[in-house]
Amino acid sequence: MKHTQHGMLGMCKRSGLKHTNETQFYITTGSPLTFLDNECVAFGRVIRGMDFIDKIEKLDTVNEKSANMPVQVCSAGIFKQEE
Repeated sequence: MKHTQHGMLGMCKRSGLKHTNETQFYITTGSPLTFLDNECVAFGRVIRGMDFIDKIEKLDTVNEKSANMPVQVCSAGIFKQEE
């Protein structure tokens, strides 16, 4: 998948860590992000709850790296399509 939409789910190798399998997961909050294509793997998209991600993105940050308040995912699951 290409990084063409807001809310894409992906995974990439953590930068600066050589010879490891450490990865980080992300959700895109802008688009298009073509610089990520062929560098990181996009494998899905947010179906519900993107409004919550938008609220997290607007939190004040320290050095643009971490929010001034804790943000924690307390519950997540697998999306099951209704038949």
